[in-house]
This record gives sequence, C-alpha cells and structure tokens, in this order.
Amino acid sequence: FGYAGVLLFPLLIGFGLTRAFRAAYRRPYSSLFRFTYLMLACNLIQVFRDGILSLVMFALVHMMPLTIIVILHKWFGEFRAAEEDITGVVEERAARRALRG
Repeated sequence: FGYAGVLLFPLLIGFGLTRAFRAAYRRPYSSLFRFTYLMLACNLIQVFRDGILSLVMFALVHMMPLTIIVILHKWFGEFRAAEEDITGVVEERAARRALRG
C-alpha cells in the first residue's frame, strides 16, 4: 500500500470499528448484530498481534460454532425472547408512536 496505505488503512479500520461499536450498542442487548460485533471485537487482540487477515481466520475457523449461530440466524430470521418483546420492543414502539402523534 505504500505510505498512503500506512496512513489511510488504520484510519479506515478505526472509523469502521467505531461505527460498528456505536451501531451495536444502540441495538437491543440480545440482537444478532450486537452478538456478531462482540464476536469480532474479542478477536481484535489477535488482529493487533498477527495482522488484519487474522480477523477472518479467527472469526471463521476458531469461532466456527459462533459463526454458524450467526449464519443460521441470518438465514432463518432472528428469534427474540418473549420477555424482550414484552419489555423492550413494545415500550420502544409505544414511545415512538407517542412522539409521532
């Protein structure tokens, strides 16, 4: 990548990770996106040690059961617990309706 890659690549990775962090923590506690973010974030120490290519390897190989859970939830839909629907989602929807009208 040269000098431009040395400067731009870490900035782009940092920007992307910051956006992912903010998006993950704005979602419900048991959401699939948050689970996926945490699964990838726990591998960042190995990425620091081994390089960015190890993020794919560690996520797909060493965390294969968790990756399979994410893939199955993407294919078959995200199932939420009944208590989350009752407490979190219903209250959030009611608050949005109240703000609109």
